[in-house]
Amino acid sequence: QQMDLLQIRAEIAQAKRRRDAALHRAAELEREMQLTEVWKAPAEVPLISAAGLLQRSALKLQDSERLPCELWPFVYSSIARAAVPEAVLFRLRQQLDSQKPDRCAVIPSPDKDFQACLLELCRILGAALCGHQDFALELDQVCGVTQQQGDYSPPVAYRNQKSRDGFSCIMDLDLPASLSCENHERPTKGSYGFHDGLHNLLWKGDRTTDKDDLVQPGIIQLELRVGQLYVFPDFVQTLTYP
Repeated sequence: QQMDLLQIRAEIAQAKRRRDAALHRAAELEREMQLTEVWKAPAEVPLISAAGLLQRSALKLQDSERLPCELWPFVYSSIARAAVPEAVLFRLRQQLDSQKPDRCAVIPSPDKDFQACLLELCRILGAALCGHQDFALELDQVCGVTQQQGDYSPPVAYRNQKSRDGFSCIMDLDLPASLSCENHERPTKGSYGFHDGLHNLLWKGDRTTDKDDLVQPGIIQLELRVGQLYVFPDFVQTLTYP
């Protein structure tokens, strides 16, 4: 009887160890699954997007009744931004230099990695605006512009030639030493260099009541940072200061 009791105690201890090991392994698998869901979450619609702002609630009525309702803020449009790797920028500079542009030149076969980055950013922006990916993407053309001291680009919208609806993009391949992110710290009024070489997106006209109505400004000033690729609807005008 004493041997049977010792054997039972040993089996109980072994079962507890197996239980603890199984619980520990289950916890590890749950953490791994959570990380997998975070990093491999479907990129069909970004979590924060024009199509992802729908808020569901309920209205309180009499007799404790609740009426389901939905709040969907009006979002006119969106822009997307990504940092392009330096190796891709280097190859794009070589392609642009080979064209020897006096002012503007079309790059017939842009770097494949740049095309992949651009199309992926367009896909994300399109999914954010539409709420789905039931669309096709095709590169229209890529132009390189050389801007010297005193040059500027007037307001213009670069519309797609292959589709009624599409995106446009803008990115700085290189900047002189006088243009950097430090310019953003300078006064916005006066000739202090704040606006020097700035790219601007003009997507609407401003009104004096926009601030009170929680409406964003119609002019978006981009950062003076090399390799920042901006994608936006092609009806948005761009303006570059001297």
